[in-house]
Amino acid sequence: MTSYARIVKHYGTPGQVADSELVTKFPDEWSSAHRLRGCAYISAHFKYNVDAFPAGLPEITAVIRGLKCYDPRTGLTVWTDNPALLLRAYSLHSLGGRLPPGSIDDDDVIVAANHCDTEVDYATWAQLTVGGDQLTVGGDELLI
Repeated sequence: MTSYARIVKHYGTPGQVADSELVTKFPDEWSSAHRLRGCAYISAHFKYNVDAFPAGLPEITAVIRGLKCYDPRTGLTVWTDNPALLLRAYSLHSLGGRLPPGSIDDDDVIVAANHCDTEVDYATWAQLTVGGDQLTVGGDELLI
C-alpha cells in the first residue's frame, strides 16, 4: 500500500535534532543546525496523486497546546491555561523574563494559581484563564 501523506511531529525537546527528511530534501534551506530546540513544529510530507487528492492537497490544521508549566501545587509539569502558572513559566523562560529560578516565590504563585482556578457563580469554568487569543474572566471572553 502506498502512503501519500505523512506528518512528523517535533516537540522542541532539549535534545531535538533537525528533521532528517527536511535536511535531505531541502539542503539549501534546512541543515542539521535547524534543530529548533525549544520550538514544537510539524512537517507535512505529501506524495501527490490525483486519485488520492482529487480536490488538491488537503488543508492542514492542528490544535496546539503551548508550553508545559511547572505547578508548585502538585510538583508536576503539564499543560495549563492558568495565568499564574503561565506567568511563572514565562518569567523563567529564556525567551521571556530570564529570571533566575530562586527569584520567584512559589508560595505567592500557589495563592495566585488557586485564585485563578476558583470557580465563580456556580459556573463550570475557572475565574481566569488564558488560551489562544482569548482571555476569559468569569466566563466573559475578551479578545486580546
